[in-house]
Amino acid sequence: MSLRELLSEDGFIFVTIDFSETHYLKVLMDEVFRRRNFQREIIWRIGWLSGFEKKAKNFIKNHDTILYYSKNKEVAYFNKQYIQFLLYKSLKQD
Repeated sequence: MSLRELLSEDGFIFVTIDFSETHYLKVLMDEVFRRRNFQREIIWRIGWLSGFEKKAKNFIKNHDTILYYSKNKEVAYFNKQYIQFLLYKSLKQD
């Protein structure tokens, strides 16, 4: 049984991986979930640059990649909600 078969028709899967393997995973996921069901590549920022990192000889890794697929893009529904800044600020202080 494949990973795709485990999802309901309107199911989603989010997969994260190190930057050095993202392109290989994308090809594999396209094969399993079909390329047309690829929803988004999500960039997750994991850090800020410090003075030491700015002096590095190469680019600094400060994000991870999340690949977002649905089983069937035609019936999948993603209910995105925004958190107002003031509400976010009060949640952060708790």
